[in-house]
Amino acid sequence: MVKSVAAGTAPRLLETSDLGPWRPAWDALVLAAPLPTPFLRSWWLGAQRAVHDGSALFVLVVHGEQLLGGQALQVDRVLGAQRIQALGQGPLAPDHLDLVAAPGHEDRVVDLLSGWWRARRRTLVDLDGLVEDSRLAAAIGSASVPREAAPYLRTVDLGGDYVSTRSSNLRRAVRRARRDFERDGMALTRADLGEPADVDRALAGFVALHSPRPDRAPLLGEMPVLSRAVHAGVQAGEARVHVLGRPGEQPVAVSLAWWCAGRLSTYQVARSLEREHAHAGTLMMVDMIEQGVADGATEADLLRGDAAYKLRLADEQRDLVLVRTGVGVLPRAVLGAHAARQRVRAGRQAFTRSSPSESSPED
Repeated sequence: MVKSVAAGTAPRLLETSDLGPWRPAWDALVLAAPLPTPFLRSWWLGAQRAVHDGSALFVLVVHGEQLLGGQALQVDRVLGAQRIQALGQGPLAPDHLDLVAAPGHEDRVVDLLSGWWRARRRTLVDLDGLVEDSRLAAAIGSASVPREAAPYLRTVDLGGDYVSTRSSNLRRAVRRARRDFERDGMALTRADLGEPADVDRALAGFVALHSPRPDRAPLLGEMPVLSRAVHAGVQAGEARVHVLGRPGEQPVAVSLAWWCAGRLSTYQVARSLEREHAHAGTLMMVDMIEQGVADGATEADLLRGDAAYKLRLADEQRDLVLVRTGVGVLPRAVLGAHAARQRVRAGRQAFTRSSPSESSPED
């Protein structure tokens, strides 16, 4: 369903629960963004639960048949208040999010979306994982707060030799892991370069490897969504599924990565918890980055969370920010109740039901 919010020959707003015919134009705007992210590509958005249950909300800025920009949201209710979040927000933890805008039309897009946000009444706004200096935050007109860091590495000048740029300890760990796994008859392969059934087997291994870990339960609860996204991303040439193991056996490790506009994003690593497989996580992270470098990646993005293992693999960091505000008595009361509960519980349970430990691989 598409609803016209304003009419006339000037740029106008459209609200829709699905991108529909606007997908190609939307994807082009994602690629034109200052920091293209896989989590705004249509294959990722189309896999999300909110798109399938009708609670997604795309607010598009259009001029005739031209898409000038827009924002991808999801709408639900919490404690009786309407809540607006970034589309897909939750345990899958998308990040580097923002609105999209055609080059040269950024101010007009922000202006029109600002009017849309000002018209929201009795609404709780909870947008996590936004890029620093987000245009979406500017459109909302609310201050953003730093949420967490996202380490990354500029790979364009590495000359195809990533590991030599790392510490001697990491280099030794990688050499030892490769030697030990090769001795045991294990190989690194790419399921996404095979058939869909190969991807399904890899994802089944991913679930089996993560299942013993209670902290991965929220992520595994979203496996139908993640599986849809991986298959759609593979079809688009933007999802990578790395596997470590012996042919025909349960894998020792499975990792997922995204490829968008020459940027490699390392998303998840699931690995065996057996002692002899202790370096499988490190090897998988290095393998993802090395293959990205070989394919001409300009950057390896390790996504949200500044865990120690990420800081050994990358050199720089970006801040991700959160915009959380309430318009109206009930939303403000919900925010106040949440803040009080967080203080009592030491602030460890995230309001958005996502956290770095649920969304980031660990060694």
